[in-house]
This record gives sequence, C-alpha cells and structure tokens, in this order.
Amino acid sequence: IMEYADRLREKDEKFSDDETDLSIAEMEETLHEAYENILEYADKNSGGIGKSPKFPMPPLHLFINSYTDLTELHEGRQYLRTTLEKMSAGGLFDVIGGGFARYSMDKEWRVPHFEKMLYDNAQMLSLYAQSAKHFPEASYVIDKIMFFLEREMKDQQGGYYAAIDADTESGEGDYYVWTQAEINNILTPEMSTAFCNHFQITNEGNWVEGKNILYNVNGTIFPFEKEVFPLLLAARIKRKLPVTDTKIITSWNALLAEGMISAGSVTGNSAYLNAGVDLLEFLLKKRMGSDGQITRISYANKVIQGMPEDYAFLGHALLKGYYATGNLTYLKNAELILSAFLKRFKLDGTSLFGGTDYTDLKIKAEPEVHDLVMPSVNSVICEVLLDISLLSGNTEYLNMGHAMLAEVLPELQTVPANFGNWLRILIKFMNPLKVDVPEKTDPVMIRSWMMDFPDIVVSYRSRNNSFSLCNSNSCFFTSNEEKKIKDAMFDYHYKSNVK
Repeated sequence: IMEYADRLREKDEKFSDDETDLSIAEMEETLHEAYENILEYADKNSGGIGKSPKFPMPPLHLFINSYTDLTELHEGRQYLRTTLEKMSAGGLFDVIGGGFARYSMDKEWRVPHFEKMLYDNAQMLSLYAQSAKHFPEASYVIDKIMFFLEREMKDQQGGYYAAIDADTESGEGDYYVWTQAEINNILTPEMSTAFCNHFQITNEGNWVEGKNILYNVNGTIFPFEKEVFPLLLAARIKRKLPVTDTKIITSWNALLAEGMISAGSVTGNSAYLNAGVDLLEFLLKKRMGSDGQITRISYANKVIQGMPEDYAFLGHALLKGYYATGNLTYLKNAELILSAFLKRFKLDGTSLFGGTDYTDLKIKAEPEVHDLVMPSVNSVICEVLLDISLLSGNTEYLNMGHAMLAEVLPELQTVPANFGNWLRILIKFMNPLKVDVPEKTDPVMIRSWMMDFPDIVVSYRSRNNSFSLCNSNSCFFTSNEEKKIKDAMFDYHYKSNVK
C-alpha cells in the first residue's frame, strides 16, 4: 500500500503549475516552522496565545490538533490539552448553564467578557469534538454547550440566535455571578460548603464587591453536579435576563450545523447529529435559492443578501453533512453554492475572493485571509474547492485551491498564528484522504472514523461496491472489509504524512 501511495505522491511533487512552485518539502518546513512559532507565543501554563485579553481561537487550535496527531509532538499536544482544560474550567465557560463567553479579560480564562456569541460556541463544538481522543472530558463540555444552545439560543422556527449580551440593568455579568449568601440560601450547608470550596467562592468575592465568578481550579468535575446545578440554574433563571440578539445569521448557523454534526459523529449522540441535520435542512429551505444564491439574514421584514462567508460556510457544512449521512442532496447543493460563489465573488488580479456586488452594504472588495476568531472566507472556500475536486475529479478546482494557498503563503510564513485554518488545510492538500464507499454503506460506520480522521473526504458512489482509498491522483487500495480499509487509512495518513 505504502509503496504505491508514495509513487502516486511523486506525481504530485509540486502543488500546481510552475507559478505556484510549492514542493512537498517546502510545505513540510512551513508547517513545522509555523508550529514552532505558534508555541513560542503560547501560554503553556494557562493555554491560549499571549496574555490578555484572550480569545479561544478555534481555527488555530484545530491546526495544532491535526499537526500533533500526525507528528506526535508532545509539547504541542500538552499545550492543546492545557488550553482545552483551562478554557472549560469556568469563567470563560458557564459551568451552570453551559456555553462559552466571547473572550477572557485575564490570561487565566477566569474573568470573561460575558457576551455569548453563536459563532464561538459553534466552533467550540467542533474543537472539543475533534480533540476528544486527547481530552477525555470533551463529551462533558459538548453536552454543556448543546444544553445551552437548545435552551437559550434556538428559535422556534429552527435557526439559532446570534448572541446574548453581557449587560443587564444591574451591570455587566450580573446574571452569571454569585454572592456566597445566595449560594447559602439555595443549597444545604453541606452542599454549599462543598460548592464554594470547589469554585473558589468567598464572602468578599473573587471578582468585585462580594461577587464571585465560578472557576474550578481543581481540574475535576464537581461531584454533586446533578444535585446542585439544577437548583442554581433555576434560581438564576429568575434574574433579569440579558438581551438576546435574535438575528439568525446564515454563516454562523452553518458553523453550528457543522459543529453539531462533528459532535454527534464523535460522541455517537444521535440527538446532536440530528440537530445538525435539522439545521442544514432549515438553511437549505429558508436561505438558499434554486440557483445557489444565499441570503444572510431575514430579520424585521428585511432580507439581506448573502456575503462571501455565508456561501463558504454553508457549502463547507453541507459537505460535512454529506460525509456524515450519505445524503447526496447535501453534496449537490454544496456544488451549486460553490458555482454561485465563484461567479459572484471573484476578484481581478488575485486568486482570492471577496467583496459583494451589493453596494448598499458598503463592504470593500478585499479578500479576507486571516483566520482569527473565525476561519477566513478564503481558507474555507479553499477547502471546499479541494473536497469537491476530490469528489468530482475537477482538476480546475484543485488548481484554484493550490493558487490560493500559494498566494497567502508569504504572509502565512510571517505570522502563522493568523492562519490556523490555512495551516490545517495545507496538511490536507499535502496528503488528501478520500474513501470511496458503497452507496448503501451505513453512515454510522463512517462517523465512527471521524475521531481519527476528522478531515476525511467520503464518496458514497463506489463503482465496484467495495471500499477504495484514494488521493488526488488515483485510488491505490481496495477492499471489501472495513478493518482492512481502516488499517490502510491509518498507514497512509499517520505513517506517511508530515513528520
């Protein structure tokens, strides 16, 4: 298997034509230098990048997860685990009601800016799901996020709201913080003592004016959570609620659909998978036209036409939905959206995309390339181009993706922390993994692969009713047995990739 795969790789020694001139060796060097640069600025004690304020940066940490999986570099894997653990210990993470705040005001994730954004929680589902094999508590965090989303963010029509504000009439964050007296009044003396000790609650307050932010310094789950948390949540709900931004934004909901599908696939929780599928169906029905055109928001009797991220993120989510369910409709709609995107957002003089043809929105026609709190439009559409090229054999799409990578490469090499999603996609471009499976293959089996192969491309259109392992050049291993094909996937992906 490996000898033949290596021969196929040699045919793809360069990523594209002579203009891009991206060799495999250069890309390996770029990835490792980027990894070392990121770790140089990483906070090894508390996780995350830099000091304060700190943002979760899911695209960057998804790259760290992918790269350390392939290279088995302990320092990066430990950094990722520390980041996942510290972010979910409280403060930034609402341990009572679930969900992540937008960012932390301090370097230890203890004092959040209490606003909760849909796009953050959508991506955190994906991050914790894809990191689950290295972070056993991932399922616990995923359950909490889903609990929050279904309770506080879901619209009765099917979409999910944009954000919950930080402020209430009594002050920023007051909805989420506690005095020791409040805890004592709600819980029994024994439970109150255990809870206050676990979450560092004092009469003086661990924040301001006797107010306490819940933060678990022990790194363990509170042992009486099932008895205590519902009582505290019931008491909290009686407070004045922060204002909810009830706009339903297509791109953010697409991120959420993908996060739910990833969470359902990795945990085996069919309710999470079904929630993601239902959200995809909502977006297809309410936000996509028959020609692939997308609307961004339908709010207060106004319709705003789709921006580049709405197209890119929905196309990407539909591909993930296809891989996890085998529903060919999702693939066809992703192809339709990609075609509409390429026509509408192509810019002159660059391989990148951007802007809008709706001048009333006053958005500059400049390509967005930085992966910060969300992945950039161009990195996402680059991956869509790669995946659909693998599924369809369209080499034009593959070359377009290569050219995009080549164009961002100089800046990526200078400030790699701003290009986390590009770096993850670069790994995928170097060694794409596609599996052709029989049309009637049970998607449950495919989903069981996704913890080990989160970036796998799956085609449910195998011509010979068997499993075939393929890259961008050809299929090089075929078997009728799942175990043999999975063993070959491990050999190809983990033993021959970036080292």
